[in-house]
Amino acid sequence: MPVLKKTNWMVWSGLIAAALLLSACQTTGGETSAPKKSVLASYKGYGYSSKKYPLSERRCLERVIFFEANRTSREGLIAVGTVVMNRVNSSHYPDTICAVVGQHKQFAPGALTRPVNMKQLPDVQEAADAVLRGERHPKLKNAMFFHTAGLKFPYDNMHYKLVAGGNAFYEKRRRDGTLSAPVNDQPYNVALAFAREEAGAAPQLPEQFDHMAEAAMAHNEPEIVQLTSVAVPLPRPAETDKALHHPVRAPAVLSLQEKTRIAPLPQVVPVPQLKVKPVIIGYALQSASDNI
Repeated sequence: MPVLKKTNWMVWSGLIAAALLLSACQTTGGETSAPKKSVLASYKGYGYSSKKYPLSERRCLERVIFFEANRTSREGLIAVGTVVMNRVNSSHYPDTICAVVGQHKQFAPGALTRPVNMKQLPDVQEAADAVLRGERHPKLKNAMFFHTAGLKFPYDNMHYKLVAGGNAFYEKRRRDGTLSAPVNDQPYNVALAFAREEAGAAPQLPEQFDHMAEAAMAHNEPEIVQLTSVAVPLPRPAETDKALHHPVRAPAVLSLQEKTRIAPLPQVVPVPQLKVKPVIIGYALQSASDNI
């Protein structure tokens, strides 16, 4: 009996396992693959916030928004940030914000080198944080170019989508209507941006040096010590072999009366005067008639 029970248990276990395996195969074969999400949609789902981005990337985005938009409207700020992120998500451009902003002759000269105090520009900081959180201008899904509003160019591949913040935003399309550069075909390489910042390869922005200087000054702040009056001993000459070993009498000091004593003036002796009679000496003039 024990052997029979053991055999029945093994048979039932095999039947159950086979049924489960067949059910799994049928479920797998009946499933349909889910549609692939775009790169931008998948990255929005990650829930990135400004705190999850490297500080250098946030500063680069703030700077390009500041120097490119005239800060007259929030729409213009978000529009500039949208163009930057569209380039980041395009394989035609670098995959980090600082690399895109730092490309030669693509954005305002000195966008990463000119001094600016971002603490006084909360609207720019707020717009940059919103773009990093995933906000985009709805009219600029494929736009990766803009220029100063009011300028005219004789090109037929410029398809304008928006005018805001002193800029005109447009798409570049070929004659067949397709975009000149791909959009949303590469993810924003946040890991690379973090690695560059940790390795010191991120752009050195002016405010970073200011922050480093402030930190160094705070670290090396001199300690304030309360001073008290302390008797300072007078210096004494060192004893040598030539030093005198017997007391030396100090020179006598004259009193004030002795110092101010005045010697008497010599007496004047009168000189006797001699009485001399006056002598009159005369000369007789000889006239001319005496010689005749």
